[in-house]
Amino acid sequence: MPHVWRYRILGIALFVLVWEVLSFVYPPAIVPGIERVVSALAEVLRQPGIWRDAGDTFLRVFLGTLLSVGIGIFFGIWSTLDARVREAVYPVFVTFEMVPPMAWIVLAILWFRLGHMPSIVVAVATAVPIVFFNLTEGAKQINWRLVEMAESFRVPLRDRIFTLYFPSLLPALLAAVSGGLSMNWRVVVMAEALSAYTGLGQKLWGEYLYGSGVNVYAYILLLVLLGLTLDYGLIGLFRSWVLRRYRLYEFQERRRLRAG
Repeated sequence: MPHVWRYRILGIALFVLVWEVLSFVYPPAIVPGIERVVSALAEVLRQPGIWRDAGDTFLRVFLGTLLSVGIGIFFGIWSTLDARVREAVYPVFVTFEMVPPMAWIVLAILWFRLGHMPSIVVAVATAVPIVFFNLTEGAKQINWRLVEMAESFRVPLRDRIFTLYFPSLLPALLAAVSGGLSMNWRVVVMAEALSAYTGLGQKLWGEYLYGSGVNVYAYILLLVLLGLTLDYGLIGLFRSWVLRRYRLYEFQERRRLRAG
């Protein structure tokens, strides 16, 4: 592991070096130096409404992810249990997946005008196929012979879910939540630029319209830092919590079965 971190630090250092070289080649309005960008970021963080905008962005990402995960899990599990449902909804989600996010933004503005809703709608439309396809792929790992055997021996549904279905679907579910949340972070920011009155995406677009190149880079840096915090912080904690809870439940079930 120490060697892995060395290479990662080396990669970041090379990126910073290339950035600094380009800042001497191009005008500051196009590629400002890192020091100027960091100073601009400090100024952005001192603005009175910045955390309200960040909160609005996080709220839209959270609501979009919550809805997309719920819809994706519902249809994913239903499709796992019924092949007819899978064949019926599969082309619908393939079609959703093929629609570019920009097209969803235009449609959402057409349907809901400006405000919160377009960003949330775009997040749901973009992330639902990710969740659905992850779960349908995870369903292929289920041992259906064991499922049939459990049904023939009338194993309670609760035990079948947590001992047969859930272990096979858990990696796919975690990947779906992680992928959906990461995708929604990028899509919501893009949608905010064109459809919202508040949010970090709207602030980024506003700085571009005002011609403030260094502030554009500052907002991009802020979005990257918040995205990394979301990905490696919140998603990592959620993954650890789910695995810990499942292992605890599995341990309790084994003790109960041995006692019985």
